[in-house]
Amino acid sequence: MLPFSKIIASLALPSATTDLLLADAGGTSTDWLYLSVSSAKPIRWRTAGMNPNAYDDAHLAAQVEAVAAGLVGELKHDVPPLAIAFYGAGCSGAGAERVREAIARVLRHTILYIGSDLELAARTLFGVSAGTACILGTGANSGFWDGWHFTHHTPPLGFILGDEGSGADLGRELLRRVLRGELPATLAAALQSEGLAVSEAEAIQRIYRRPGAAAYLGSFVPFIASHADEAAIASFVEERFRMFLQRHVVPYGEAARRSPIGFVGGAVFALRRIMQRAAAAEGLQVGRILSAPLAAFV
Repeated sequence: MLPFSKIIASLALPSATTDLLLADAGGTSTDWLYLSVSSAKPIRWRTAGMNPNAYDDAHLAAQVEAVAAGLVGELKHDVPPLAIAFYGAGCSGAGAERVREAIARVLRHTILYIGSDLELAARTLFGVSAGTACILGTGANSGFWDGWHFTHHTPPLGFILGDEGSGADLGRELLRRVLRGELPATLAAALQSEGLAVSEAEAIQRIYRRPGAAAYLGSFVPFIASHADEAAIASFVEERFRMFLQRHVVPYGEAARRSPIGFVGGAVFALRRIMQRAAAAEGLQVGRILSAPLAAFV
């Protein structure tokens, strides 16, 4: 595990003398990491996603309350005031304030920093060096990081208008092919045997009429990854990854081409070999690919 002081410095947080609670929130899940000043063993949790654009205030509060209860159980005493750094999808503007309110109502704090998941990705991948930080988890995001700030950013626009190459995007592509009978019979049978077969009516219900549509679509990524050697799967994954690179990396110009391109996210990590092929086809060089930013601190 990185020393406590180095973690604080790498995230550019104010100097903290209290224990630290970090969060990395996406549309499907939120990873939490509790680090003690005394360098005791870190405590990790995973709760449901906390993207404020996808969930209501009651859902956000429930996740924070679950973490607070877990801390009490682990520490065997009340939770002390914490330095809290929460990074998440949708955490800007009004979304950031809603997350801030959900945390502040439950946990005492000396520092409460709310930042974007993209900022956490950039600081984890590059620190104070330049590079293009990319997220491909349930959703997608990217920006060119100069070591301190983002100088370029492409709006991700969500899984309906954008999020090319994300878990939700790949899940949508898979479902489209399934429901139109475009997948080989062997893959359709594999979906059936793994309990993932879905009817047109069910798909429409889950995607258009219930909350959490992006997370539902992203839940097909493990199936896609386990069958990534199949040409019918690999071809559309590479196509969507190339679309991501064309719309989210190439527009950043020569500075992006000369600097490393790094990725974080479960979807791209599970399919990293295909991403490397897609990048080579676009004349780009991929650097680090991490499944989750917080893993770099443990």
